Order: sequence, then structure tokens, then C-alpha cells
Amino acid sequence: MASSTFGDYEKVRVNPLPSRPSQTRPEARWWRELEQPHLSHELGPVTSCEYQPGGAASAMAKRDLLVTCSTRLLLVDFYTQRVKKQFTRFSSTAYSGTFRSDGRVVAAGSDTGVVQLFSADKSRDVLRQMHHSRNGKPVQCVRFAGGGDNTHLFSAGDDAIVRHWDITLGEETSSYAGHTDYCRAVSCSRSDPNVFLTGGYDHRCLLWDARQRDPVRSWVHAPDAPVEDVLLLPSGAMAVTCGAAKCRLWDVLSGKLLASLDNHQKTVTSVRHVVLEDARREAEAEGEGGARSWRAGPRLLTGSVDGHVKVYELDTFELVHATKYPSPVLSFDCTPGATQLAVGMASGMLAVRSRPRKRRQDHPASAAAGAEGGNGGRQRWRSMLTASSYRYFLRGQNHKLTEEQLGDVTIAVAPKQKRANLKPFDKAMKKFRFREALDQSLQTRDPGVVLAVLEQLCAQGGDGQALQAALSQRTASGLQPIMKILCKYVADPRTMKVSVPIAHAVFDLYSQVVGISNEFDTKVMQLHERVQSEVKAQEELAKLQGLLEPLLHAQYAQSGL
Repeated sequence: MASSTFGDYEKVRVNPLPSRPSQTRPEARWWRELEQPHLSHELGPVTSCEYQPGGAASAMAKRDLLVTCSTRLLLVDFYTQRVKKQFTRFSSTAYSGTFRSDGRVVAAGSDTGVVQLFSADKSRDVLRQMHHSRNGKPVQCVRFAGGGDNTHLFSAGDDAIVRHWDITLGEETSSYAGHTDYCRAVSCSRSDPNVFLTGGYDHRCLLWDARQRDPVRSWVHAPDAPVEDVLLLPSGAMAVTCGAAKCRLWDVLSGKLLASLDNHQKTVTSVRHVVLEDARREAEAEGEGGARSWRAGPRLLTGSVDGHVKVYELDTFELVHATKYPSPVLSFDCTPGATQLAVGMASGMLAVRSRPRKRRQDHPASAAAGAEGGNGGRQRWRSMLTASSYRYFLRGQNHKLTEEQLGDVTIAVAPKQKRANLKPFDKAMKKFRFREALDQSLQTRDPGVVLAVLEQLCAQGGDGQALQAALSQRTASGLQPIMKILCKYVADPRTMKVSVPIAHAVFDLYSQVVGISNEFDTKVMQLHERVQSEVKAQEELAKLQGLLEPLLHAQYAQSGL
């Protein structure tokens, strides 16, 4: 027993239990470095989140968040998470707020079938109105064309029709009627303005060329799963469909299913793609592996009604991280490099998590400035010391004398008496109040403290009287916390040398009262089951050892060892 000595008393040293190897992946730890979410409550369910695309002139300024909830669009500041602009020109519920590729124009659908355009930089006035549905059916998905085309957009509604618009004229250029049920998802190619992907409640996903009337390719996501969201990856060679609790990836060229991600428990509502380019690739990992590296590259993020946002590695289709939120996730989006993640929930809550900014001294320019003087090369100005200053009376206290100043003078410093800082169970142990010491350790609710005190009681005197005095004359409720610890740690190899003798001592004292108290009998049965399980495991391991030993001996004989 490791202990600290204060006078004639050896203070109980609580040694922490040996920790098990960490099962957390290095990349999962990287995702957990995101700060605690900034929460805001909106007027209704947050059905859409989208970050502003980066501009050539001011990339950092073009990262504001567009949030769609209730009958309005909100433009949220990237740094402060405060609403900087609102678009409220909707007579009914707004849907699918989205940015144009240059980040200067915003479009959104509505419950009345009207698609509206707004300026993201200037006034809140409506720039253009386009009537998708003449019978007033909702338009729940709006997307601008990709490939640098800033003059066209697509809208999909509950009339199962996808329409192609020229926003400069406010006129429809073509329509596509391939779905037989609500069309709820559109994704445009980033390289070709004519290629787009749609998904609907008819369980199908269609790939289109805007220059043709019929779809180029068709997939059935699942026979019983309406498609909630689709995504055409930047390369254009892979498509992602989401519906029910499934997320499936398809090869666009061959039309074959590449992978099915079934890690969610409820309907998958949204999917996003992000490339981790500037991520930290090295992380310390416990065990024999040392520093493990993880590859930065493309990741697929999915959000679901089960409240989880999950991250997959696209190269291996492997789940690498998951985050739980308190409400069903309806929408989410993240910035390039995953520097910020915004999640919209059905309860109207918006959660924004940001990656911590680097400290000033971590920047090379700041480090050089600190080396030159700590303030950009300039010396810090300090006022002259006078008797009116408090620092005047503190001068010289920390000054160290040199050997020349000391000369033959010898300075003797009297050692300070170290005062014992005893905890309540230590004070009781010092006064030989063993029962009180055990009670005080149980009040800490720390198994390590309780086991350390019990180990000290076993070693006290060597005859077991201290342990017997601490355990005796206890009621059934008083034995409950002790039995709970024994049930948990009696078969743990890290604590077996302490917990097994304690269990023997408890049954030596209370074997005659078994069957009187239901509480005590329940714990006895739990302890018995735990011991039986450990004995069975040891027997199975012994059988396995008996099978392996002849094979190992034969191998050693062949190798001449």
C-alpha cells in the first residue's frame, strides 16, 4: 500500500485504477474538438441549413448561415451566431432556403407553390417571384444550377414535377415529369449546369440532363422507403440517396449499388459531403500502436430523426464518428474543412458548433513578434516607480543575489513543517475509528477510495480485526453500497486481490442472516451470478489452453526450440 507519512500516521494513498486502452478513434477525437454548441430557439422546425459559398474577394466574409424555419429565412453571422438579416416576405411556411454559387442571391420555396428570390447583400425586397404550381401545392426543394451558371435554378414540388427556371426573365424554360409522387430532393452537378439528380416519395431517384425530357438513369432506393434527400458528389461519378433508415451510394456510370449505410435507427433526413484537407493527421493513441495517423479526405455526413449526425469515410464506407442531439435532426450543413457545423432540429432548436480558433502565439507572425518584444517588436511602456505605486513597496522581493554579492555569507533556510491535509476517512483511521472511516469513504461514491480504505483495513494489524470492526453490526441498507462495489469489482483482475478477501469477510459475518432481508439476498444472488460467470469463463479459457498447448509444443519441436 502506497502511503504518505505525517508524524506516526500513514495517510491512505488512493491509487487510481489502471485505465483500459482508449477505444476512441483519432478522427473521432478530432471531431469532438468542436466547441460546445451555441443554441438558439426558432419559431418553428428548422427545415433547412446552408452555409454561404466562399467568394473570391472575401472568403471569410462569405460563410454566413442561411436558416429556413416557419415563415422566414434567417441569415446568421458566422462568428457571433446572431441573426443579421431576416427575409419575412412569405405568407405561408418557407422551405429550402439556398444560396447561389456566388453567395449574393437567395432562393426559397413556400407552402403556396411560389419560389422567391432575395438579395443576400442588399435589401430584403423580393427580386423575383415564380409560380411553380398553379394549384398551390407546396414547393419543398429549390436549388440553383451548378457549373457556375448563375441564371438558372430548379424547383421540385408536391405536384411531382421538377421545373427549370431562367431567373433573369422569371420564366420556366422546361419541366420534367418523371416522378409519380411528391418530389422532395434535388442535387445539381458542380461541374455541369445541365446535370441534376432528383428524389421523390415514389421511392425512386432520377438522374437528368436538362437538355432531354426523359431521365438518363433511374434507381429504386428501397421498395418501402420514400427518398428524403439526394446528393450528387463533386466528381459526378457517385450519387447518394437517403430514405427510411437507409443511406445508399450508387455508381452513376454503371448504375450499380456501391454501399448501403444502415447505421441509423430512424429516417435519414439529410446528407452532406465535406473534404477534410487541413485536418490534423497525427494523434496520440494508447497501446502498442503509438501515434496513429488518419487520412484526411472526403467524408459523408448524414442526419436522422433518431437525433444523430454520423460521419463516414467515403473510401471505406466506414463509420468514424457520431454525435447525438436532443431532438430529431431535420437539416444540417458544415463549412469546408468542417470548421463549423450547424444542425437544425424538429423542436425549433438550432445548434452551431465551431472549431476553436488557434491561439495568437501559435501563428508564426505572432511568435516572431513575441520574440522581438512581445508586442510586434515594440517594448512595453511602464511608468516610473514612485512611492504612490503599490509596486514600489514590492521591489526587490524576487531579486536573486549573485555569488559576488553573497561573498562569505551563508543563508540557512529553515524547512517548513508540512501540514497534514487529512480527509475525513484519514482522520477516522488515525483515531482508529474503522467503522467511521469506511462510512466516510462510502460517502465519496468513489470506488477507488472505498477499495483503498478496505485494503488499508485488511493490512491494519494483520489479524483482520480492523476489517471486522468496520464491517460488523450493519443493517441491510448499510451493506448495500459495499455489496454493490463487490458485485462490480469481484471479477475485475485489477481489483480482485482486494475485493475477494472483502467478500469472504462479509459472508463470514453475515452468512447467518441470508434469507432474512430481500435487499441483501438480491445482492448475494447478483454476486453469485458474477462469480459463476467468471468461473465459467476461466474454465473455457483452460479448455482453450489445453487445445493450444500441444500445437505450440509441436511447433517448437519442428523449429528446434
